[in-house]
Amino acid sequence: MPAAQGGVVFVGQGIAAAASAQPAAQATTPVQTSETPEAQPTTAQAAAEAIAARTPQGEVPFENEAQRLAEIIRLANDELLRRAQAALSPEMETATQEYIEKLRVLADTFQKVDEQSARLAHDSEEMANLNRTLTAINKTYDLHFKSISQQVGTIERINEQTRHLAAQIEELNGVYGRMIQALTINMHMQQPMQQQPQQPMQQGFQPQQPMPQQPMQ
Repeated sequence: MPAAQGGVVFVGQGIAAAASAQPAAQATTPVQTSETPEAQPTTAQAAAEAIAARTPQGEVPFENEAQRLAEIIRLANDELLRRAQAALSPEMETATQEYIEKLRVLADTFQKVDEQSARLAHDSEEMANLNRTLTAINKTYDLHFKSISQQVGTIERINEQTRHLAAQIEELNGVYGRMIQALTINMHMQQPMQQQPQQPMQQGFQPQQPMPQQPMQ
């Protein structure tokens, strides 16, 4: 590192780290701080002592000051974070807990909505299957109704033909009746005509006497 650069970095509550590689540069380079000139050597000396105290025994101070400075900054940031967390007001903590609780409730609600959506999808599928079944049943009933209608039409035609046949049979029976009646009248009229000529023949009929036979000579 160049010997001309220098300065003091304050971290946390007054813990300082020097960025210079030479102790002599700390005394000659001014440091822009809010301390008075009389306090600057004391602060630089305190920073040097702090870094020297963190330097392992047997090593040259400021040899690995960059790594040590990064470690100091990390520790200071951890301390600041811890203090910031500890400085949270009870109202902020309560609000945070309420927010977390609402997030948990919202997550549960979303889960229930997902479950309800899954049930609705299943119910929709079942309704679709039911609609298809009802459609098939309606088609079957329609076919049965058409078949029954055709059967009713056939039965009506058969009944009409039966009535027509009955009328024809009735007419035929009338014809047969009139024919039988005419035959009966004719038979009654022919019987007296046959009986009247037979009576004179019986009165004038005389049996012939047998002729005597002549003996043969």
